[in-house]
Amino acid sequence: MIFWTDWGSTPKIERSGMDGGDRMVIANTSLFWPNGLTLDYAAQKLYWADAKHHVIECSNYDGSHRRTVINQGMDLS
Repeated sequence: MIFWTDWGSTPKIERSGMDGGDRMVIANTSLFWPNGLTLDYAAQKLYWADAKHHVIECSNYDGSHRRTVINQGMDLS
């Protein structure tokens, strides 16, 4: 799988198979500047930062069980 972010008019995080098939939106709500993607292969979790909202969040690879990991003390200026 490959994961990517889009900061366009509708910010979102997506994934697809390496052949471009099975495209899926992972998150498309409460996002502004999603970036900093990383994977926890053992737990099959996707982590990302939102540079506008100053949070780190995570979810399962399919977008389920989304949660905030850190939402304070993240002054990124």
